Amino acid sequence: MKISALENVERSWNRYFPIQSLRQLASVSVFYLVTVRLLLWLLNSADESGSWAFLYVGVAAGSVPALIIALPQVFRIEAGSHRSAELILKRIDELLIFRGYRNAGSDSVSDSHYATKLPAILSWKESEFVVRRQGETIIVRGPRWSTGWLRNQLMNG
Repeated sequence: MKISALENVERSWNRYFPIQSLRQLASVSVFYLVTVRLLLWLLNSADESGSWAFLYVGVAAGSVPALIIALPQVFRIEAGSHRSAELILKRIDELLIFRGYRNAGSDSVSDSHYATKLPAILSWKESEFVVRRQGETIIVRGPRWSTGWLRNQLMNG
């Protein structure tokens, strides 16, 4: 089994603006508005004019890491044989289920989709995995943080 390096496959502008879809933008905007309103309510007694600017910037900055770890990465596995490819696919399935994903079905005979187990309102389509089999080659595409974890687990065990 040979596993390639991780490859970033986001659009070039996503490096500077990590929003990948309108749905993700809407989700982040709602989170931002709810969080700011909640913090304003909690800090209502603090009436310092400079603190509000820090609040708005802090909430915006706090949501950026979640956007960055949802950017897509890809790696490839050269299994060497059809039997080995089947075993690797089974291992990927086990690891993704352990990580909190569920098998969401497939588009074709060779593609499997994995979505988070969170309710739809709390998850992004951008955080899904697509595992594609092409003969003895397996291509895994998923969100940055979890894709790196999955690759490391496959390499070490």
